[in-house]
Amino acid sequence: MKTCSCCRLDKPLEEFNKESSRKDGHQRYCRTCVKERAAKRYSEKREELLAQSREWHLQNRESVLDRKRTNYAKNQAKERSRSLAWKNANLGQANQTARIATIQRDAIPVWADMEAMKAIYQAAAELSRATGARYHVDHIVPIRNEIVCGLHCEANLQVLTHSQNSKKGNRHWPDMPD
Repeated sequence: MKTCSCCRLDKPLEEFNKESSRKDGHQRYCRTCVKERAAKRYSEKREELLAQSREWHLQNRESVLDRKRTNYAKNQAKERSRSLAWKNANLGQANQTARIATIQRDAIPVWADMEAMKAIYQAAAELSRATGARYHVDHIVPIRNEIVCGLHCEANLQVLTHSQNSKKGNRHWPDMPD
């Protein structure tokens, strides 16, 4: 048994880190106290530590990318299963291309209800899964068109079959001029 210098409780030796930062080899704080002190220090200096981390990553960009590539190669199966799990949990979002996602992100108004939009995408995915037919989420007023630019919000979304959406394209909308 040993007494922690922080909480003053007697704890078994296993509760103290074996590696010590003290020269005499004795650890003064139990693992619980060490974690609590580290969390407190982090919360007090969070912004400063995040700024230092960002700066370090910018200065060591190549080594960071090399380490990511190495870790991905080592854990390729795990990364693929993680990616597949995300895709299955977010079917509506997973089918978008990067270009479309960027266009939509730029067309989202600040007042948009993101949860309602997510529900519409989930409904399309569920319909596709239940019926076997492909359903898409369509913008009633197109986001990109020479004449009009719609918004990416819940009021401008509808669920259509793949064939209906392909026929409509971005060429038709309500109150369209002739």
